[in-house]
Amino acid sequence: MAAAVTDLSDAERSRAFLYSPVEGFPELRRRWRERQRRGVAEDLPSTLPLVTAGRVQALAIAAELFAGEGTRVALPADAPEDYAATFTLRTGARRVGLEELGRESDGEAAVAVLDREAGGEPLAALAGVAAHRPLAVIVDDGEAPAPSLFWRLAALHPNLFPVKVDAAGEGVGFLTFPFPPESDLALAIESKAKTLLRALIGSPPAFAQALLLHELEAAAAAT
Repeated sequence: MAAAVTDLSDAERSRAFLYSPVEGFPELRRRWRERQRRGVAEDLPSTLPLVTAGRVQALAIAAELFAGEGTRVALPADAPEDYAATFTLRTGARRVGLEELGRESDGEAAVAVLDREAGGEPLAALAGVAAHRPLAVIVDDGEAPAPSLFWRLAALHPNLFPVKVDAAGEGVGFLTFPFPPESDLALAIESKAKTLLRALIGSPPAFAQALLLHELEAAAAAT
């Protein structure tokens, strides 16, 4: 750990060993949002990303927010094992195919999960599902720097609610929602997510956040 903080200032080093706010370091959230939004139109809103203890925890919180006992969840056909554990076994949700959600029209809310390998093909099917039911779409971008489907989904249909999951290495994950920062809707859903974070880990690790923030600031200074 001492070697890892060699390049940090005294203030940064102290911060790395203190508790983080539940939602993560404010400056890290701002920096990561700037990184996410490179090349994104100004009229597409997004919250300040909520920091988690890695990508899998971000997925788990999204599952807790939108899936529950009996909720229908559409997962990719070749989904990794952690998807099924996170979205069905952990919450009691029921795995179905996206085509099944499109056929049924009972108006009940459902969830779909897209991984970073998904292309644009699912968009028409998702819009069709959202035409007759509320649909939360969890977009798992991992560490991929390519433009996210999250931005296309944000304007696809008023019944469709996209959630962006991304990460920086194993220790820091992020959850982003399609609302302007500090708006009432952003604050409401962040409050629910923070309650889950408190219950699970208290707050995301400050050490990993401090190292990532230092790296992002150094990169910004170099450009």
